[in-house]
Amino acid sequence: MSSPSRLVYNVAGKGFTHFRGIVGIENPDVGSTLQPQIRFFIFDQAPNMDRLVAPTEMSPAASTPATTNARDVVDRIFLYALARPPSVDERTIAEGALADPARPGRLAPSAVADLLWAVLMKPEFQLIY
Repeated sequence: MSSPSRLVYNVAGKGFTHFRGIVGIENPDVGSTLQPQIRFFIFDQAPNMDRLVAPTEMSPAASTPATTNARDVVDRIFLYALARPPSVDERTIAEGALADPARPGRLAPSAVADLLWAVLMKPEFQLIY
C-alpha cells in the first residue's frame, strides 16, 4: 500500500468537517493506463491495520444478465439513467437506432453508445455527486 495521505472533505448537514483517510493502491508497479485497484479508507479514529479485512475478488453485487435484444437494452438504459421506462415514441426511435445495418437482427455497439449519450444529454438526467 502507498503511504497515508490526508483527505479533507466537507459534508453539509452531517456534522463532519474533516476526514482523515488512507489511499491504498493494490498494484502500484503498473502504469496508470492499466487501472490498478484503488481503495479509500475513511475512519472516525485511527484504525488497527492488522484487523482490516482483505478485499476479495468477488463483486459486492450480483451481475445483471447480458442483454442481447434492442428492447432490453433500451429498457435498461432508460431505467438506470432516468429511473423510468421509455415512452412509446422514445422506444420506437431508440430501438430503430440500435439496429446494425451491416448485420441484420443484431445491435451495433456504436449505436448503443450513441443511445446512452443521447439519454445522458436529456434535460431530465442529472448526475448528482
